[in-house]
Amino acid sequence: MTDRLFSDDELTALGRSPWLALPEAIEARQFNEIEGIVTNLEVSCHAQIDRYTGWISNIFGYFAQQWGHEGGATAARATRAFFASSPDTVGVGADDPAPGAAQIAIAATKRDRWIALDLFGELTARWRRSIDLHRDWISALLSDIYRNHGPDQLEGILRYCGTQGLIGSIERHIRRSPQERLVDFVRLLHGHFTELSLSEDDRKFTITQDLCGTCSRQILDGRFGPPLNLAVVEEPHAVTWGRGTTTIYRSHIPIWHVQMARERIGVPWPVNQCPHGLDAGVCRILLYKDPYDPAAETEVPRAAPRTGEA
Repeated sequence: MTDRLFSDDELTALGRSPWLALPEAIEARQFNEIEGIVTNLEVSCHAQIDRYTGWISNIFGYFAQQWGHEGGATAARATRAFFASSPDTVGVGADDPAPGAAQIAIAATKRDRWIALDLFGELTARWRRSIDLHRDWISALLSDIYRNHGPDQLEGILRYCGTQGLIGSIERHIRRSPQERLVDFVRLLHGHFTELSLSEDDRKFTITQDLCGTCSRQILDGRFGPPLNLAVVEEPHAVTWGRGTTTIYRSHIPIWHVQMARERIGVPWPVNQCPHGLDAGVCRILLYKDPYDPAAETEVPRAAPRTGEA
């Protein structure tokens, strides 16, 4: 007896990246699927930009709340310095990329395979630059907080933003069915341009990212060296799972999905098994079918024991 909710084939299809699925659909002449593949990616990207702009707004709010007018001015200066250095400002306009699904589908239907692929490549490149720009903007503002005020204040701003965002509505999210939660997470991760695969056992889904579309691409793209020089948090602290050496963007995971989730529902949710330090390796997300499953607590990354400790 098994409690599987998806077949292996269904999980493979769900996890298939749009940038891999589209060429296959064109080659197989599955013209009725092409527009849907592109539209789903565009929906994921729009949702990701909405999340990021909300996060940025909350960061500015925290600066002003903590330090008044000077706090707002500090956030503005940090933003100006970031935009002067970011490699993604070129090609990112004031508006989100124009919808491209219909145009790509028409080109594919007319058998203009290479035109369709070129249009899709241009569309995904524009979205990726925009999403990376917002990810790094968030990271630059958090870097300013950490460097000037330390890890406790970094935890403070992450808690403030988490309350306003995903973790603030965690109870609503976990009321959804396990199938709906998995689909939502896959769409979110595709909005990060993540390569992923899915597996299922009786208790949970495992989402394997190789590579992670946020932290790992940030590392491989050199965002922790010049010109951005984003921060790495070195202290053993709640923002680093007690491990130290955690990239600044990644620091929200142990606060939102471990500390705050424990406080809201009693267990971490979901369990993010992020690589340590500046490792850009495989990252896993364990999404338990029962979000209150106590097994989640045993899977959280932890600091290695010190010499002489068990």
